[in-house]
Amino acid sequence: MTDLLVLDASAAVYACTDVSECADELMDRLSHVECHAPHLVDAEVGHTMRNQVIRTSGHLVDHRYPHTAPLAEAAWALRGVLTFSDALCRSPWPHGSTFRC
Repeated sequence: MTDLLVLDASAAVYACTDVSECADELMDRLSHVECHAPHLVDAEVGHTMRNQVIRTSGHLVDHRYPHTAPLAEAAWALRGVLTFSDALCRSPWPHGSTFRC
């Protein structure tokens, strides 16, 4: 009989993002069992990862640029094909160049 495990989103995030012996052991265990989870686990993992990135990315950026005209207007114009945040990365900067995320 195969070992079965119901995977919690927090355990999945921990196994994938933490750099510790415990996280390595968890990842090893997950690779040797049959994991089950509800469909919601993907959304929960994404939400947790997003929150972690938001918390830590604040320490990475030295200069932030406001989402005001003309950058926001250019991003808004792309709303039919991109999310607003993706469009911000592809909108022309006021000085004429294009920033790529």
